[in-house]
Amino acid sequence: MTFIPPVGRVSAVNTAEGIYHIQTEFALRPQPRVTTTVTFNGRVVHKDNYPCKPEILAEESRDLLEAILNDQHKKVKESIQKQKGDIVSKTEKPSTPDKSQQAEIIRENLSKIKGVKEILTLDWESLKRPAKFEQSLLSTTYENLVAKVLNFALEIQNQSRLGNIKEAKGVWQNSPFLILGNLSPALALFLQPDVDFSTVQTPIQLVLAKYYAE
Repeated sequence: MTFIPPVGRVSAVNTAEGIYHIQTEFALRPQPRVTTTVTFNGRVVHKDNYPCKPEILAEESRDLLEAILNDQHKKVKESIQKQKGDIVSKTEKPSTPDKSQQAEIIRENLSKIKGVKEILTLDWESLKRPAKFEQSLLSTTYENLVAKVLNFALEIQNQSRLGNIKEAKGVWQNSPFLILGNLSPALALFLQPDVDFSTVQTPIQLVLAKYYAE
């Protein structure tokens, strides 16, 4: 079975100096490892490497690998907060927008990412009931495609221990698409033809990290 790397972790710490961006991801080469990189003003200012044994690639070790990713990311983030101070924790927190406002802000920021062609809003409650997929879509441009992908994703979910759908992606007529099922409402992002997922993955995670901080 082909090994599928876990999704990385991205977050940011807002300090008096500026914003520190933290990214944790798993790499296979030159050896399996979890790497956490801290950037400030576009420069790498810190990097941690956590070597992993080859056994971590086994399916039964998936939960352990996810735990290592979370733990390493959390440790580095807390270290930055302790050393540099987190403005958000030291000042009065701004009022949190309601869910509808938050969803619109997220959608607007995602639409600004280079390579994103169109974004569809999906009714997540309806998406949990396969028979109502098509009625849940607010746009008909890619209705049949999205319905088929989500039906397939839910079938996998129902037959596995992975829980709710977090992300699904594919390519249709040379246009890559990405479904973000962990949002409320869920979103389907369609990219420009020939745009690689890897070029938008980090910008997407940065947008989400800003509004769904740990």
